[in-house]
Amino acid sequence: MLKATDSGPGRLLGIALVVVVSSSTYLAAQILSGLRPERTAAWLEAIRRGIETHRDRVIDVLLLGAGLWLVVHGVVVQLAK
Repeated sequence: MLKATDSGPGRLLGIALVVVVSSSTYLAAQILSGLRPERTAAWLEAIRRGIETHRDRVIDVLLLGAGLWLVVHGVVVQLAK
């Protein structure tokens, strides 16, 4: 059984990866905004617009995928019994 306090190497590596990716993205935006403020502002505005445009569709797809995974996982578990 998997415990909520499990701190294996895979979990720690995953946490470290999330921290590195999010920090590097933030640092890149800060550095670019210092070097090329207008270009960086336009780039970030385009990203924000894209996120706002596709947010509902992405949420729908993620929820559909999670639901399908739960159904398939449940069927596999029941068939394995």
